[in-house]
Amino acid sequence: MTQRIHVTPAQIFANIPGLLGFYPEESIIFLNFALAKNGSKVRLALDFSSRTDLNDWNATKQACTVIADHKPDVVWALIVSGDSDPYIIDEALEELVDLAESAHLPLAAVWVTPEIASGSPFVLGIRAEEDSGITTIPCAPEWVEGEISDVATAVSTMQLVEDGQLPELSRADVLSRFAQGNPHVEVSASQLRRLAEDARELAATIRLGGGVDRVRDEFRTLLTASATATKETAVMKNEDLLFRGITIMSNKLTRDLTIDLVLEQAGASRRLLLAIAKTATGFPRHNALCLYVLACIATGTIAHNFAAMEVTLQENQHHVLAQCIVQAHMHGIHKELMKACLEGTKEIIREYGSPRGGNEPAEHVQPQLRAAAGSRGARQHNEQRETNKVTDRKPRVTDRKPLTATEAGDNEDTEPEQKAS
Repeated sequence: MTQRIHVTPAQIFANIPGLLGFYPEESIIFLNFALAKNGSKVRLALDFSSRTDLNDWNATKQACTVIADHKPDVVWALIVSGDSDPYIIDEALEELVDLAESAHLPLAAVWVTPEIASGSPFVLGIRAEEDSGITTIPCAPEWVEGEISDVATAVSTMQLVEDGQLPELSRADVLSRFAQGNPHVEVSASQLRRLAEDARELAATIRLGGGVDRVRDEFRTLLTASATATKETAVMKNEDLLFRGITIMSNKLTRDLTIDLVLEQAGASRRLLLAIAKTATGFPRHNALCLYVLACIATGTIAHNFAAMEVTLQENQHHVLAQCIVQAHMHGIHKELMKACLEGTKEIIREYGSPRGGNEPAEHVQPQLRAAAGSRGARQHNEQRETNKVTDRKPRVTDRKPLTATEAGDNEDTEPEQKAS
């Protein structure tokens, strides 16, 4: 999220745990700014922050290239040295300058600190100058060396506290927040396949003119249950709730029909979607993590969002929505991302929604969302399809030939291992 910076390095560095969501150790932290000059005054707006391991120069080289592609006006770096030998730090400073030059990265300064903690000392290692001889780094003593300000009272930390969170102690800790695994409810591969089949059938029905309101009403019901649950563990233990949510997250069309609801009830959505993500695997898990991040953005919580998307892309590097969220995060264009997602949902509703508005008649809905594992088998689906055949309904007026159920299902991605999302 873009933030105006009118403070010293001591105050900026104190915000790093809140920005990253954890306390980095032996790392290189990049702080990437947009620059506005007004006479002799310089205003910096923090677009995004990122980090790499201090000893991973391949990752640092890649980070420099990626950051340069986003064209920040000014980049600061902070080396968190830990117990590294001073000789290693000197080498790191030289290597970082070389990588920045090769990537055409506007690296203005590099500081060094042993750790990100209140009162930890820092010192300016490198200060670059523009061709004009002007630097964006003042020569004032507090910019050359000092002590990191109180982390607990930093703006980014306070934002986390208001959200009921604290920075994790390490990167591994923050990534573990999004690890797959629900200790209360397990879902087998065969159950996931059945839920995905339910989602495909429902998507086919939507494409044929029915089911939009069914999905949206169902998701509203899930959000209500999430909002009224006394504890997060109550949601994690609710098998019925989770399986119905996994069904909706198993298909791009049904997923996208819920985005506006996610943003409207972001608090309940975060609890529900994180529980779904920890219970499911594969495509529904990744969709749930993406919508979880959108809900976090809606509530102004951004500290752990990049970690959630990092986990998603590690498991499926081709997940398109996750890629878009990462790009928006790095560019600081969260509002534009939200607007685009909402427009996508509105477009689907306009194209496939009930012409009368409101809830659709029950006979227009073929597949029902599976309530729990094994609660509705293939036989019940077949009986329902036999009773409510698509061919019994009048064709929907549209500017294109309606898809058959089979065609619609074939055109929908539900297996990220085979296709991009």
